[in-house]
Amino acid sequence: MKEFKTVNEQIELLKSRNLTILDEEKARENLMLYGYYEIVNGYKDVLLKDTEVYKDGETFEHLFSLYNLDSELKMIVLNSTLEFETAFKTALAYTISEKYGVSENDYLKRTNYKGEKYFIKNNKRIYHLDVLLEKFNSIINSNSQPFKHYREKHTHIPPWILFKGATLGNMYYFYREQKTDVKNKVISIMLGLSVEEIEKNSKLKQLFSDSLSLIYKFRNRSAHGGRIYNYTPQREYIRFNREFHDSLGINSKSYRLGNCKNDLYTFVKVYTLFKSDILSMKLNISLDVYLSNHFKNYPNDKEYILQEIGVPQHLINKSVLEIFPYHLE
Repeated sequence: MKEFKTVNEQIELLKSRNLTILDEEKARENLMLYGYYEIVNGYKDVLLKDTEVYKDGETFEHLFSLYNLDSELKMIVLNSTLEFETAFKTALAYTISEKYGVSENDYLKRTNYKGEKYFIKNNKRIYHLDVLLEKFNSIINSNSQPFKHYREKHTHIPPWILFKGATLGNMYYFYREQKTDVKNKVISIMLGLSVEEIEKNSKLKQLFSDSLSLIYKFRNRSAHGGRIYNYTPQREYIRFNREFHDSLGINSKSYRLGNCKNDLYTFVKVYTLFKSDILSMKLNISLDVYLSNHFKNYPNDKEYILQEIGVPQHLINKSVLEIFPYHLE
């Protein structure tokens, strides 16, 4: 059983393990605010020379900087997925409204959707679509605004209003329930290509689907804690796409070795697919600021952190700006 230790005891334990603490008062404050486990256990690996002893000259301030960097990366990821969510909801609402109308009695008809996927609960088959429709109906009947206003003043709630109450997870699963023509139109809006181009490019449709899954996984990770800089979801990954991976300098052999499948670097790069340059630009600007600031103070961390993020080896020695470029018009 793990025994409780006061903050002072935590300080002494770290010092006994060869960790220098330059400002003990500030260290106590940070340990009290964020917790020993979050700061120390989450980020100590790179600073240790063996299981329990830190390398000579390593400091608590360095350890906290790693924790703080990862916290900033989580916020960057979260904010980027929020912006993606807005664009994705808009594209789906537009397409559904155009095809089925703006009244929930029309666009939420079960027959509009595939309704094939299910799970078993209490020996009963539960369809994902039915769960989603139940969720949407609860939003429609909510007394929260703007749903109550639209229900009472306009007698219907159009998709672009309904989706305000839905999570990215709801929209992710709802998209999967769409029929092919709706999916193609959503992809065309998101990527800025014609529907005809999407229809004849199965690899591109697969790439969008994989990207959506990866973004959804990173959204959950950033929202619910855990390290983000070296996060790689086990099941969701970008399948090899010659055009996309060639643009990253990754051939099929390099891909098979694990490059650009499901890491933070790949997550960042899928944003370059979307029509709106601002999604990718904001993400890269933020990465440049926080990574460059940390590397300025701790230059020896650069290779390790970039490798953990998933940056391909041929880019490790380049500047952060070259790895995550952005362009201001």
